[in-house]
Amino acid sequence: MIEDKGFYARAHKAFEEKFMPAHKGVTFNRERVYNFLGIRNTKEHIPLKEAIGQVLYKLSDKNKDIKNPTLEQISRDSYRIIERELNEIRWWEGEVKPVLPIRWFYGVDDATEFGFEDSIVIYPGDVIGLAGEGNKGKTTLALNFLLNNLGAFPQSIYFTSEFNEAKFKDRIKNFDWVNYMNGDGTPLFRLAKHTENFQDVIVPEGLNIIDWVDMPDEPWKIGQIFKKASDKLTTGLAFICMQRRSYKKFAVGGESAMDYASAFFSIIYDTDISSNILKIEKVKTPGKVSPHYRKFKFAIQNGAKLFAIEEIK
Repeated sequence: MIEDKGFYARAHKAFEEKFMPAHKGVTFNRERVYNFLGIRNTKEHIPLKEAIGQVLYKLSDKNKDIKNPTLEQISRDSYRIIERELNEIRWWEGEVKPVLPIRWFYGVDDATEFGFEDSIVIYPGDVIGLAGEGNKGKTTLALNFLLNNLGAFPQSIYFTSEFNEAKFKDRIKNFDWVNYMNGDGTPLFRLAKHTENFQDVIVPEGLNIIDWVDMPDEPWKIGQIFKKASDKLTTGLAFICMQRRSYKKFAVGGESAMDYASAFFSIIYDTDISSNILKIEKVKTPGKVSPHYRKFKFAIQNGAKLFAIEEIK
């Protein structure tokens, strides 16, 4: 948080050293700066808000007194950081990373499928996002994704925010069609209780399932979790679940998380057809079949098996 003395100098320092490195390539407004730097809507923080306003103006292209502005002011309260350094990709050097052979969710007993193998291309280092209302299938899909891809990565880790030993053992026993144990009685994946700073524990070359991200006091930072996960990954993959309120269009954390995802899905419950719906919100690299604007209804048995997967219009 910005200290209460030397407002402009400290606001300028905090903006350049803390806010800017975390917001390259994204559009932001004053409220996002306030939230990120811990500036609240209180009487004591009014000078800090005014100082941030001065910083934004003096660093922007609206200030005709500077030749090389740091910010572009896009609208009255919308800014972006001007990038002057060329981050060249030396694509002709090094080994080309192959497409990851992902095994997506499918109906175990009835062989119904979403068909994502033909419509979504995932590369090493990608991040997949899944947003859904509570108790509508996020964890079921996350566990299916984990177990379907055991052995495809050197390590597989399931980061949980809600399971303890007893609850997880009771849940995982319903996935009885998968061999998820080693011969020595240990599992083929790791279960970890972790709720924040995932970039510290993500395995760069592994499959990292995060179920789920929760930042109730700072939801605007969820997009940065996706970015930091992407930055940490090398040949691995991250699958990140998020909460979505039934009365909101986007997941908690807004649209920023979607910016850094290579594929993003949402789950809703459609009362008209009394079914869960999985909707494709974004695919950065489509496959042979277009994934855009597609949605599917599906059912769940015992919190584990998917069935009756069917595309709907």
